[in-house]
Amino acid sequence: MPDVRRTIVILGAGFGGIYAYLRLRARIDRTTTRIVIVNATNHFLFSPLLHEAATGSLGLHNVVQGVREIIDGDCADLVQATVESIDISGHVVRTDRGPIGYDHLVIATGAHTDTMRVPGITEHALFLKDLHDAQRLRERFIEQFECAGAAGASGVVQGALRFVVVGGGPTGVELAAEMSDLLSTTFLRLYRRRIAPGDAEIVLVHAGERLLPQFDEHLSRAALATLRRKGVRVLLNTRVARVQVDGVHVGGGSFLDAHTVIWVAGVCPRVPLAFPALPLHESGRIAVDEFLRVRGTDSVWALGDVAAAFDQNGTLLPMRAQVAVCEAEYCADNVVAAIAKRPLSAMQYESRGDLVSLGRWSAVGRIAGIRWSGPSAWWLWRTVYLFNFASWGKRLRIAVDWTVGLFAPRDITSV
Repeated sequence: MPDVRRTIVILGAGFGGIYAYLRLRARIDRTTTRIVIVNATNHFLFSPLLHEAATGSLGLHNVVQGVREIIDGDCADLVQATVESIDISGHVVRTDRGPIGYDHLVIATGAHTDTMRVPGITEHALFLKDLHDAQRLRERFIEQFECAGAAGASGVVQGALRFVVVGGGPTGVELAAEMSDLLSTTFLRLYRRRIAPGDAEIVLVHAGERLLPQFDEHLSRAALATLRRKGVRVLLNTRVARVQVDGVHVGGGSFLDAHTVIWVAGVCPRVPLAFPALPLHESGRIAVDEFLRVRGTDSVWALGDVAAAFDQNGTLLPMRAQVAVCEAEYCADNVVAAIAKRPLSAMQYESRGDLVSLGRWSAVGRIAGIRWSGPSAWWLWRTVYLFNFASWGKRLRIAVDWTVGLFAPRDITSV
């Protein structure tokens, strides 16, 4: 017997998509409405912890959670598929697994890496946007040290153990800090008879005047000081002109010998193809109204990194997880209100604060106007992210990984 309930389709299972689903699940009438999540993978990726998976602080599968573990099968389903296009007039999403009709559509497709058209990035750089990227990074670290260890101190190729991270936002800063810990607590200890400490170096390249430009200047300075204390070389006001297999050309004609270049310098919205075309803001994100409804439509909504939403002061909201979570709640409430033909609520965003990990025992942040730094901020950072996982089983696995990591070298087993 066919399901005659109205259908809300959510594109994407990131923070925006999953939190929109959780809010909808609590508010819909299950006898008349169902939810379909469409995503290319069957898992929710906890992206703020990707850098820990890449550097061996967490197991790769501890930063993901199966979508089917999250959803309630009585009112929702997952379709693992790639979205090919959206027929807005016909209320149909076309995927590589077939068409899916909808009554309301929530677009939460997130963002992908922006290479900024720098020559050589696609061919020679590594990225950190999904689980496969984290695994590739982890394998590269292991491979480079294994090769250098086999060559011995006198035979280490120039640049083989120099790791260049491009991008001084939260991802780049956190990754560089964790890489420094990985080198000092694990690789240089295990290879101490084969590799001299001076043979390995981490360089963080940032085009701006200060790290973490989204944060206040005090936190930026604290992060810079911590990274330098950890031995990370930080190059500010430095743009990458070209990447090649053996290094990076930076502004001013300088060249950094490096066999590993990691690009985390920015992202751009993943806007699905639609007919008629979705309206775009000058930022490249989908233009939405104050209710997160796509402009010019009455049943299509967008949120998270893919949506150009503004706060109550008219400022374009940043592409961050906490923004996506806030938008998801408003969007879900408005979808339910639209179905019931009730007035919609304009979104209001209030930042919960900022926290950035700087490796073991160190973090910086600002919460409720109070600046945090050092071990207390680090414990707070871990606690906040630990309890953002819905599953107690996943929380336990992460807590075990973190506890073991306090007393033992990180796992550098190659798979």
